[in-house]
Amino acid sequence: MNISADLFSNGFIWFTNILAFVALALALFFIHWKAIFHDTRVQHVIGFCTVALMFIWSLRAGISDGLGIHFFLITVVHLLMGWQLAIWVAALAISGTIVLGLESPEGFGINMLVSVLIPLLTNYCVWLAHDRSKSTHPFSFIFLVAFLGAAASVITSGLMMTLILWSQSIYSFEQITNEFWVFIPLIAAPEATINGMLISILIFNHPEWVRLFDQNRYLSKHS
Repeated sequence: MNISADLFSNGFIWFTNILAFVALALALFFIHWKAIFHDTRVQHVIGFCTVALMFIWSLRAGISDGLGIHFFLITVVHLLMGWQLAIWVAALAISGTIVLGLESPEGFGINMLVSVLIPLLTNYCVWLAHDRSKSTHPFSFIFLVAFLGAAASVITSGLMMTLILWSQSIYSFEQITNEFWVFIPLIAAPEATINGMLISILIFNHPEWVRLFDQNRYLSKHS
């Protein structure tokens, strides 16, 4: 999902941009730099995910003036590399859409908030809750974290967009419901399916690529 910065005041634009840069700065302290510099596989995954997100996010459907909707795929990126790198990969992807002229530089923070930070936080909470459970079956990880986690990310992003648009008096609540929320189930279902399929393929072919998937926990008892 993306929102045009033209809809908001300068104060709100500055607030979201500062929030985005604070999140990016915080992530720097938790990134495993040695893994990036010494493992070419990690470098390839970062590059591929950046290009893939930039391409997917450039394919969008316009709903109302300044409001668009697109697939996230942030769940896959998060499970592949953790929230620290996922934030930076998504930021690079958004920067790429800005360079291509698809987004304005002023809208960086707003789109980071609704397309990255909120979905990423949602999926992280889902993963954390599942990680603390006693489940050891790989399909529980695929279904609960990847599939349902991706769907929940779309819903929470939609709720955040609703709160922003309504609180800023950009659209009425009725207009948001009629023109925006009718698309949420249409995007949540395929989002969940795509993320679930990609993670299941990776887990059963290259589980070492999915950083947040514990092979000893989920595969040792089922091998």
